[in-house]
Amino acid sequence: MKIAGTWKKITESKCSKIYPELIDFKSNNIFSAKNEKESTIHPVWDSGSYDLINSDKIKISTSYDAVLTYHYEIRNGILEFKDDSECTFQYKKQK
Repeated sequence: MKIAGTWKKITESKCSKIYPELIDFKSNNIFSAKNEKESTIHPVWDSGSYDLINSDKIKISTSYDAVLTYHYEIRNGILEFKDDSECTFQYKKQK
């Protein structure tokens, strides 16, 4: 399964709160992301670029202009990320 498309976060953990509720990966390596309107947290990812390094690593630009590397896996319509702090969080592909 490819990463391009819209994904909705399904993880509700404390460490995942900094990541957006929705993320839309475009096929041209650009993404846009957002939280629900009532959220008071600005997500770490808002809009920018991404680069699939290999089959399990992705670089994503952050809202504070850094580019960070994450482990990722796509399985059965679920996109799972793991960041440097070992926070694991998941998104479900939207139709």
